[in-house]
Amino acid sequence: MIRRTLSLSALIALSLIGLSTAGLAHVGDHSHVTFAQLADHLTSGPDHMLAITAVVLAMAIATGAELLASRNDRRRPEKSTT
Repeated sequence: MIRRTLSLSALIALSLIGLSTAGLAHVGDHSHVTFAQLADHLTSGPDHMLAITAVVLAMAIATGAELLASRNDRRRPEKSTT
């Protein structure tokens, strides 16, 4: 099950990389940018939104697989050593 999840997440990641647009260079001095301007910049471009979505999706898949694995481990009875 985990192998299929990893294969699916790899397929999704490669698809998103293939569909993403080339990023433009950030020229100029950006040391004076406020948090609000940064947030606006990150949510205004489709390339940024695609990257954010890919990261969130990958983390959700990884977290879900980890939670399922830990839940399955708790359900298995321990083997006796005698």
